[in-house]
Amino acid sequence: MNKKKKKYNGFASNARNSTKGKEKDTLNRQVPVKKYLSVEMIDDLIASNEFAKIILNAPIEDVLKNGLDIAILKDDGTDDIENTKKLTEKLDKLDYLEKIMNFMSEVRKHGYAIMYLNTLHNIETETADELGERFQIEALNIFSKSEIAKLKLENSKLSLNYGEIKELQIKNYKDSNQVINTEIHPSRVIFSRINEDKKEIGQSIFNSLFERIVIFDSTEWSIGQLIYRAVFLILKTDNDTMDKIKESGGIRDKEEEINASTLAVIGQDDELQVINSTGGLDPEKFINAVLTILSIHTNIPKQRLAGNTQGTLAGSQEDAKKYAEYLKRFFNKHILPVINSLIDKVLIELKISQSYRVSLPNLLEPTESEQIENSLKKVELDTKKLEYLEKAVNIISNNELIEKKDKVAEIIKRLGEDDFDFEALLKELSEND
Repeated sequence: MNKKKKKYNGFASNARNSTKGKEKDTLNRQVPVKKYLSVEMIDDLIASNEFAKIILNAPIEDVLKNGLDIAILKDDGTDDIENTKKLTEKLDKLDYLEKIMNFMSEVRKHGYAIMYLNTLHNIETETADELGERFQIEALNIFSKSEIAKLKLENSKLSLNYGEIKELQIKNYKDSNQVINTEIHPSRVIFSRINEDKKEIGQSIFNSLFERIVIFDSTEWSIGQLIYRAVFLILKTDNDTMDKIKESGGIRDKEEEINASTLAVIGQDDELQVINSTGGLDPEKFINAVLTILSIHTNIPKQRLAGNTQGTLAGSQEDAKKYAEYLKRFFNKHILPVINSLIDKVLIELKISQSYRVSLPNLLEPTESEQIENSLKKVELDTKKLEYLEKAVNIISNNELIEKKDKVAEIIKRLGEDDFDFEALLKELSEND
């Protein structure tokens, strides 16, 4: 007796035979792989790949493009102009913005770095001694991962100093042939790291981006090959002619002789064809696809990755806003702690014990409509200021208030201040008539 075979409809059969989650499932075999690139490999990547340099430095350059707003505060919360000037002059003397940009580049490149506060005229002579409170910072020197001989951190999460430096030695290059390890007290340095884990103190951003950069390089190379091979020639000839070609140097020499940019002289029975192999492919679409992938992984807009001028938040307004938000988060998490540490040290040197404020200027360039609106507001404000000045002059001339000339001079002097209370001053002038 023949058993009737069980029937499956198309949908049920396909579901039953699915390879999802099994050995033959291609996607199931794709597992996360964590790479640990060597210092030498990362340095070679940066030295040979301009695209990698953009990924490394774009966020740093863009977030600090307009500098920083730094102010020493009085007890009432207002700006202390005199002490602020002392602080900013000292920071500028140290070229602090450029140093911080280089420092953060090293941190992102290798996972961590050290900024050394070089006190050449320090009263203390040993770098292993604590910095103390009597010192003068002369320069900021940066030590990359390869220049750090020994670095131990406090690993106990129960400690108040968790994550801070316990022991530090720097490679000190006496000359080209002699290198000694010099102990540095933690108070003399600023330490920063990113992507820390159990295996390493910090990890390079390229540990997670390397495969994506390889994809970009492969795409770029493939497009170059596509263009190189976009047009090729086919020469049909007889056996005798082929023998002569072989005797005279072979196909390679003939290829150099007959190409798309020269005049080809061929026999009556020969045939020369030009073949276009591009097949209507658009290389720009492939580049755009890879840039989209990298933009997702780096938070950097595609236009910036493609090489727009540094500091320009280009592209759609929405993309620019998202990038600006990312830059603010990047600044608050990684750059601001470094700046605060540096300012704390400088304030000790300057014997200033007041609090201070550090903030970012607006990172977004105003749109055309915003520029027009701002210009109209400025014209309106200037017009109002002139009206106040005219009123003040009329009060003086009508009432012959010569003794009020200092008040009028004050109005003229402070016309450029947006927060000056003109109405209060005019009221005072009128009440004292």
